[in-house]
Amino acid sequence: MRQTKWWFILCVALGGCLSTEDDYVLRDAALFGHDNKMSWCLDVKKADVNGVDASGTTPLMLASYAGHTNIVVTLLKRGAEVDQQRDRGYANHETALTFAAMAGRANVVELLLQNGAKTDLNTYRDASPIIVASENGHDKAVALLLSAGVDLEAVESFLETQVANGRITKEKVTVGTVALHCAAGNGHTAVVEHLVNAGVNVDSEWGKATPLMAAARSGHIMVVGKLLECDAHVNRQDDIGRTPLMLAALEGHSKVVTLLLREGADPDLKDSSGGAAMSYAQGHPSIINELISAVKNTQQDKSSVRGEPRR
Repeated sequence: MRQTKWWFILCVALGGCLSTEDDYVLRDAALFGHDNKMSWCLDVKKADVNGVDASGTTPLMLASYAGHTNIVVTLLKRGAEVDQQRDRGYANHETALTFAAMAGRANVVELLLQNGAKTDLNTYRDASPIIVASENGHDKAVALLLSAGVDLEAVESFLETQVANGRITKEKVTVGTVALHCAAGNGHTAVVEHLVNAGVNVDSEWGKATPLMAAARSGHIMVVGKLLECDAHVNRQDDIGRTPLMLAALEGHSKVVTLLLREGADPDLKDSSGGAAMSYAQGHPSIINELISAVKNTQQDKSSVRGEPRR
């Protein structure tokens, strides 16, 4: 997953280098919470409250990211546009709400929503508020956005996915699907629960993978358990036939393997190349031993169903 905070700081630094001194001072005051300096810039220097740097970042965005509620209140009272979007350079049309959600500033998220911030403005490259909040595990921000009625069925723009054979494809994937995959892959159990309870399909696919596959491969056993509790398909296969069990075995996540097997994962399923979970567990002897036992038990169960004696 992306390192959103470092990416944001880099954009701010680059933008500041290309700004006038007064604009830079105003944004610096917003970012670091200097009330007096900000008032001086607006009242004496007549700085533009909605002025932007080279990347389109406004003082309100900076204050929202930093969590300075008092600065956000002042900027809004001074006429800051709550839904102004970054639209220059490498910007992805983020708003102040995006930055507050990204940083987990729940108080600011709530404040911006109370002042009419929109949750569903078009953004690029998974930069909508609900996605960045989910990706970073900010469950309180996620809950606020869900309560505000964010459209989880909206199609996220310009999502490119590298599928298993190396091809780059463009998919029409919903905001809710991307948010759930990000939360599952990063181990954010509370966020996963919020999203599933809000109606996101627990088996929704992104790049032919499911949230359970993302959690299993990353070894997030609590998320795996939560998804299974929510009836995630334990034997779903991706575009080359890999299951959550295979992916957990591949990465050596023995506890996840144990949980998946206990919940009905089939160790005999084959991928498109004919390999079963055992072939993915090379280098992980404890997992291999567990899979051997699971395969034996599965074969015995099948024999019993056919009426053959168990050996």
